[in-house]
Parts: sequence; structure tokens; C-alpha cells
Amino acid sequence: MFGPTSVSRRRSRRVGLALLSLLAALTTVVLLWGGGVIREEPCLLLATVKDASGLAEGTPVFYRGLQAGRVVGVRAPSGQFAGWRLRMAIERSAFVHISADARVRVEVGRPGRSQVVVLPGLQPPDHDYPVNVKVLNEVSTEEEGVRLFRDVLGGLSELSRAKRSEAEVIELREEVQRLRRRLAELEAGRGARPRAQTGHSFSVPPKETQ
Repeated sequence: MFGPTSVSRRRSRRVGLALLSLLAALTTVVLLWGGGVIREEPCLLLATVKDASGLAEGTPVFYRGLQAGRVVGVRAPSGQFAGWRLRMAIERSAFVHISADARVRVEVGRPGRSQVVVLPGLQPPDHDYPVNVKVLNEVSTEEEGVRLFRDVLGGLSELSRAKRSEAEVIELREEVQRLRRRLAELEAGRGARPRAQTGHSFSVPPKETQ
């Protein structure tokens, strides 16, 4: 049995891990952009990408097919930072749904302009995330392959369920039609019996008199 002490211990451990994660995130933010960045925008996403060609302030940021924000800062590689550092202002309604393991991808949008796409993560989002900044990684080639395979598999599963439902509907319709034909046959047979017996004469025997 678990007593109050063990429950309190587990809660304290979770709080400690959350604080460590928060401290690591804040340290990364300060190293990448400086401490003032936390106060500049309501909600921010920070990421480092290999190629930022075509990106500039105002470049749209998309999440799940909808524009969720814009790029507000692009810094070139320097010193210990090998990649381009992006700062993106995100609407809070989208920010709360972006999990810590989400990824970013720079791609050419329409009409030929670059855009940033935030790819959903596998973990559920933390709706009680304590700060307004999240640090994300750029999606790798291996992750792209895994995500593509997962999307294809999910699409095939949905298609399979739809086809199975369609087959069940067709089978049900065929069964209804079969029952209707059987009912018509029974009704036709019931109506034919009296006509088949019209050639016979029935006589009622007279009652015996005492």
C-alpha cells in the first residue's frame, strides 16, 4: 500500500523534474537570444535550422495547416552556433497545443516564398507550461521518413475502416433485399392456396337425429 509519504515524494520528484526542464529551457533561451526576449512577445518559439534561405521578419509560420504566427527574428550562424537561429511569435491558441517534441521545417510555400512549418510532436502538449517560450529542433531526414510512414499508415487504416463500413452497408442492403423477396414469395404463396382449392367441393354431413 502507498501512504501519504510516498505520494508526496512522487509529487515532489515530478515538480523537481519540471523545474529542471524549465531551467534548462530558460538557459537555452538566454544563450540563444538574451534574457530580454522573454518579455518581447506573448508566445515565442525558438529554433535553429541549417538553411534559412528566403526567411525574414514577417515570414509566416504554419501549424496544422493554419497560419499560427510569424518570424520576428533571424540570426546568422556565429561562434558556437552553427545554424540559423529563428525567433517566431505564435498565437497563444496554437502555442498551448505545441508539444515540447514538436519539430520545425523550412519549406518553399506559395507563390515560391519560404515559410516555416511546425510539425506536431508525438507527446501530448503540456497545457500548464509555465513560460511563454518553447525551444524546438529542426526535423531530421530520418524523422521525416518516420513521419511519412506514420502518416501513410494512418491514412491506410482510415481507408480500411471506411471500406469495411461500406462493405457492411452493402451486405446489410443485400440482406434486406433478400428478406423482401422472401416475404413477397410467402405472400404470393399464401394468396395462391385458395385458388388451388376452388375445384373441390366440400359437403357438411347432416346432423344425426335422435
